[in-house]
Amino acid sequence: MAGRLSAYRDLGNPGENFPAWVRELRGKSGVYVIEDTRAHATLYVGESHTGRLYETLTRHVQRWNLPEAHSYPRETVSVAVRLVEDPRDAPALQREYIASYAPRDNVYDTQQDLDEVPF
Repeated sequence: MAGRLSAYRDLGNPGENFPAWVRELRGKSGVYVIEDTRAHATLYVGESHTGRLYETLTRHVQRWNLPEAHSYPRETVSVAVRLVEDPRDAPALQREYIASYAPRDNVYDTQQDLDEVPF
């Protein structure tokens, strides 16, 4: 099921609107991969199967005061996405990308709904 991700793109500068490509994710489902632009290391793989890809992705560049929250400085990461036609495919696709990319910050718990993040 794992296919091609988009090219990695930046999220723009802090304090500015997100680029058009990010805003176009509103209402869509899919998988995203967050990469550290300096180290070219995969940090996190996430998904939305509820049409909230924009919200799910952009919360990772907001500041959270929770230890379990994966928050990244917007200017240090880039993101690749893969949209899905059938939202039910997103969780399985996320698991495949986690297995392929071995992201630093994913803690995979098979008992937890992967779209229910604790923040």
